[in-house]
Amino acid sequence: MNRKFLEDYQAKETERYDDFSKDLINGKIDSDSVFPEASRFKKPLLKPVIKAELTSLALDNEPIWSQIPFAGTLIIPLYNINKENFLSKHSFGIEDIQNLITLSKDFGKIQFTLAQNAEFYRDLDFLDPIFTELEPPQTFMLPIFRMVDPKILESWRTAFNTLAKIHYDPWLLRVSDEQNHSDDFLTHFRFNRVNIFSMIKFLQLDELATEIENCLIDDPEKANFLLGQFLTLNEGLFDSLRCGKNQSISRLGYYGIEKKVSSKKPEFPCELGSLIMKELTPTPSSYEACVSVIDTYKQNDLYNVLLSFDKGVKDRNLEQTISTKSELETIFRNIWLDADRLRNAQATINHGLSVCLGLVGEFGLSLMQQEHIPPLLAGLGTIAVGEVIKFDKISKFIVDKINKDYMVNIYDFKQKIPIR
Repeated sequence: MNRKFLEDYQAKETERYDDFSKDLINGKIDSDSVFPEASRFKKPLLKPVIKAELTSLALDNEPIWSQIPFAGTLIIPLYNINKENFLSKHSFGIEDIQNLITLSKDFGKIQFTLAQNAEFYRDLDFLDPIFTELEPPQTFMLPIFRMVDPKILESWRTAFNTLAKIHYDPWLLRVSDEQNHSDDFLTHFRFNRVNIFSMIKFLQLDELATEIENCLIDDPEKANFLLGQFLTLNEGLFDSLRCGKNQSISRLGYYGIEKKVSSKKPEFPCELGSLIMKELTPTPSSYEACVSVIDTYKQNDLYNVLLSFDKGVKDRNLEQTISTKSELETIFRNIWLDADRLRNAQATINHGLSVCLGLVGEFGLSLMQQEHIPPLLAGLGTIAVGEVIKFDKISKFIVDKINKDYMVNIYDFKQKIPIR
């Protein structure tokens, strides 16, 4: 891409962020304001806005497609990654870019953001269509460091850089060369690590900061692991877009973090989307399947079935944790199959009602009157009652009342799946 184009692009992004930071710090905008603003995207952001998990392919062999239908808008950060590593670092390939642009322009289902300065993308001509057609904004950290005494902030960075020069930087350079990363990528990654350490100091996590300082000298790989672990746990804390985040159980497991299922705020592991997709389409890990699911099901239905599984997992594993994808898959399978039992329960109640209503007449019917049941007439026999009342509606009402709401939602959703 043209250097001058990218320099001008970056100048505008930096100017916008500076204005946002000043207004936020000076109280001219609400403290929960987001950057970039929704107006920066070509299509309105649809709720829920979720940031994509980019490790799903590398860790679970699952492309990004299964994450898209369940978000209102899925935010996909772009990194300065060369052709050789692009697929493994983003969970979609260069050949998928045009399809993703279509999903963005036609459906508003995905939006790209720049995770790095625009100049870093100068050698990645295959990203030209994204820049020219969508003009993705850059995301930044919330401007917390602008609220810190510059001398204190510089002391944190100096401490990290001084220690890192001994063993961490040589180790990082060697790993970067082995993975064939560009110099720009290494520069950004290294700067990111300094910022993570500064966050830890800002939050006064002194024991963790001391351990990282020691590991920078004695065990650079562990130092890098600890910095990555902290970022995985707290990535959304300083994110200026303030959106939700898909979390990979496999990624959490890599960092020794177990997925808590008792969280009050729904946080859906991205593996859950892939499990549901397998029930909806014979080729779940494809663009075609993604579009088919988007076309077939309402967004609220897809989100609600995710929410229902979240509730189901909590209900069955209260205060426990999920540490592997196989554990999640087992829970998913049990809940998915259990929902079928509601069909049998409804059929049984339906049959019982057709007999009982014919026997007990108006008195028995009055006990079950609901808004959707028309006025009942005395003396109706079984056949007449069947003509006036839809037994399946009554039986569904009873089934809904005696079962947990998440199971009913999943059962209802399963009735919408076309037979294949």
